[in-house]
Amino acid sequence: MDAVTALNFGPYRLAGPKGPLTRDGDEVVLRPKTLGVLWYLATHGGEIVEQGRLIAAVWPNRVVSPGVLGVSIRELRRVFDDDVREPRYIRTIHRHGYQFMPPVHAAMAIEAVLAGLDGSLVVGREAELHRLDAVYERACRGQRQLLFVTGEPGIGKSTLVRSWLQRSLEAADVWLGLGQCIDHAGAGEPYLPILEALNRLCRGAGRESVIAVLRRHAPGWLAQLPAAWTAAEREALLSAQPPADARQFQRELADALEALGAIRPVVLVLEDLHWCDDATVEVLAVLAGRPEAARLLLIGTLRPLEPTDGQPHALRSLRHELALHRQCAEEALTGLDRAEVGTYLALRLPAEAAGDLAETVYRRTAGQPLFLVHLTDYLVQTLDAPEAGPGSAAEPRTLSEAATGLPHSLRHLIEEQIERLDRTKQQVLDAASVAGAAFAAAAVAAALGLPDHEVETVCVRLGS
Repeated sequence: MDAVTALNFGPYRLAGPKGPLTRDGDEVVLRPKTLGVLWYLATHGGEIVEQGRLIAAVWPNRVVSPGVLGVSIRELRRVFDDDVREPRYIRTIHRHGYQFMPPVHAAMAIEAVLAGLDGSLVVGREAELHRLDAVYERACRGQRQLLFVTGEPGIGKSTLVRSWLQRSLEAADVWLGLGQCIDHAGAGEPYLPILEALNRLCRGAGRESVIAVLRRHAPGWLAQLPAAWTAAEREALLSAQPPADARQFQRELADALEALGAIRPVVLVLEDLHWCDDATVEVLAVLAGRPEAARLLLIGTLRPLEPTDGQPHALRSLRHELALHRQCAEEALTGLDRAEVGTYLALRLPAEAAGDLAETVYRRTAGQPLFLVHLTDYLVQTLDAPEAGPGSAAEPRTLSEAATGLPHSLRHLIEEQIERLDRTKQQVLDAASVAGAAFAAAAVAAALGLPDHEVETVCVRLGS
């Protein structure tokens, strides 16, 4: 088992080989070696673990009698109120060892979930992080919150949110669910990011409580979560549920999240909502619009919303409607300024180099965080590379030369973005690249044989 993995069994949670052990959130005090015995047994649940093997694992490089192990086993049985004749947790296999009996579910503790996120190095976002703190505090007071973090690709939406999660929720007692939309060629799976977030809750600490709440309030959702059931259990649950229409399905989810929020605040992070399906948009409308108090915070990241099949994106209309009724907030991210670019470079490059390159890097990236990170990575690699020898003129020999170049990683990113554009936008970009950094729309229109107003419209959309 991974050292950062928590184990859940019955009402108990064991957060690693050194604990703590908790029951329904309350700590159960045990000696360190007894926690080690429990961890080894639970990580080998169902197996018959021989005494010698257990002693070697918990007391390595020491000579320990079986009696010492017996003290820990009795301590565990006392905590679990376990009868040696009719055991529910630890069975003694005469002359062999012990067997841990309850089902054990490996789950990432919130600390481990956050450690697995890439919050990266965040510069110039202190005001945004403080506003996220304020939104979270309102949610903890029972004022349900829906926050959209918006901006162009690469502006740092996910990095901001993940940095905030790591900074502000590492020690918080919350339900944390993470979900992500996917760019599908056709219609996406209904409710995909919500289901992914709930599935993570069912793998996390306190999964028994989550499953119990979903079983009571949202059994249809529970049946869709592979982390909660075996295939046979899921089939039985599905067959036992009468069909529910979409509205009822969505209300059930709202009821369940409110019930979970009564135990501890619920934070759901849904990434790339610009790719979400219409069913997810409807759920967001229900969750944001209900008048009941709820300790619920929904954070959604999204790019500027483009029309789909010539029609406005469903989420665009919802955002306008919710904003009109003050049922959502928006954190719109822009690029970093010159000083912030200089601060970022100073954290990653030698001081003298960072000061000399700040203006060049700002001009090259316009403060766009994704470009800034990739170009700085390139500068770091150039700094660490051995000095170029004869015949290697194709490679930059100084940081100044590297700063005016285009790293391959950025070249590929730009090419991918251009390939996603329609033919007219690509033609306008081609003509504009010949015209120069500043150009008249009329000149590009004349070169392409297009009306001036059409080129103006394309340029506005490319720049937004």
